Parts: sequence; structure tokens; C-alpha cells
Amino acid sequence: MNKNDVTCFNRQGFTLIEILLAVMIVVLLAGSLYATFAAGFKLDRYSKQVFRDLDENRTIMEQLHRDFGRAVSYDFRGSFPDKKTFFTDDTTLLFFIDNGKQIRWVRYHLLVPEKDKIIETRLGTVSKRNETVSMFSSTESGLRTLVRDEGDFLSFFDQNVKPDRSEVLSRRMTEKGFVVSCARTIEGQPAIEWRVGWNEDFLPAAVRVNVSFETQEGLIKDFKRDFILPAGGHDEP
Repeated sequence: MNKNDVTCFNRQGFTLIEILLAVMIVVLLAGSLYATFAAGFKLDRYSKQVFRDLDENRTIMEQLHRDFGRAVSYDFRGSFPDKKTFFTDDTTLLFFIDNGKQIRWVRYHLLVPEKDKIIETRLGTVSKRNETVSMFSSTESGLRTLVRDEGDFLSFFDQNVKPDRSEVLSRRMTEKGFVVSCARTIEGQPAIEWRVGWNEDFLPAAVRVNVSFETQEGLIKDFKRDFILPAGGHDEP
């Protein structure tokens, strides 16, 4: 091997500087691609969460729409003056519907989970969204569960009113996550009067429902919708 051969052999490899430069370029490209994919995954996760929130709200509002459209009055004043045909307070909404076969009572209410304690279990039988209401919580999140109960008319007069159907509508309601306002017509005036709570012998003319629940990111989402009750607004059942 002569001197020229040694020179040619040494020029076949890469210098340390060239290798370090290549590594830096690869790292920069990888970091750029990672940031792009990470932003894409974050946007996709956020979009799915938004759709879940909208779907949950849509389910609640559509169920309310169906029930309010079938709401009926019942005169309890003769035999059961303590019973009301439509009742709502801070956590409960109760009224009667006609499903075409019989009159049934419907109740929407918020359940408060206690830490590491099962409060109640009910089997849902209404739709695909039904599930066992197992009020179990390992953290003190303060969230409520919105449940829709439905029962036979005669069971409403039992001392312990128990439903024959229950459905979980949301497990992420806030403390004031289900607020119901009712509208009453004012005699001789075209305007209506809104008020929170209702405990009358007749149906309100309209109902305004505000729902509020917490997303997985800890954000509070508020939704509102007004419902007209076809049989409401009259002070005589």
C-alpha cells in the first residue's frame, strides 16, 4: 500500500462534525413532526369531547321535549290536596304524561354521590343509554347525576314512590346543573311571568330548562332551552 492508497481510504468515511450535524437535523425534524402530531391529537381529543358534550345535552333536551309534549293535568284537589300535577324545585322536576295507553308520572332529579359509598342501584330499561345507576365515587368531585324516573300512576300514591323505569342522562352535572323555570300567563296581558319553582294544580304555559355540566377538562358547559306545554297555562285542570 502506497501513500496515495492511504489518502483515498481515509476520505471514504464521515467526520465527527458531519455526523453531529446530521444528528441535529434529524432531532429537529423529529421534534417538528412530534409537535405537529401532538397538536393534531389534542385537537382531535378536544373535538370528540365537544361532540360528546353536545350529544349529552341533545339527549337530555330531546327527552324533555318528548315528555313535555305528552304532559297532562290531573285534578288532585278533591281526594289528594297535597299532590300536585306539576312540581319542581332546586333538584327535582315531577309531572304526569299520557303515553297513549295510560297516565304515568315522570321525575327528573339530581343524585348526590358520596365518597366511596354506593347510594342506590337501579336498572335502566328505556333506551340504549340506560345503565345501572351505581352512585360510586372515589373522589370528592362534587358532581351530580341526572336521572329520569318513570312509574305507573297508582305507584305515585305509595308512601315510598318507586319507579319501574330509570335512565341515567348525565353523570357530570354541577351542583346547580338542572334549573327549571316555569312561565305563567298573566290574565288580560300578552306577557308571561317566569319564575323558578312550581307547585301548582295546573301546568305552566312554558318551561325553561338550564343544564350545566363539567367536561373532562374541568370546563363548565351551560345549555338552555324553552319548551311550550300544549296543555299548559290554564289554572283549571
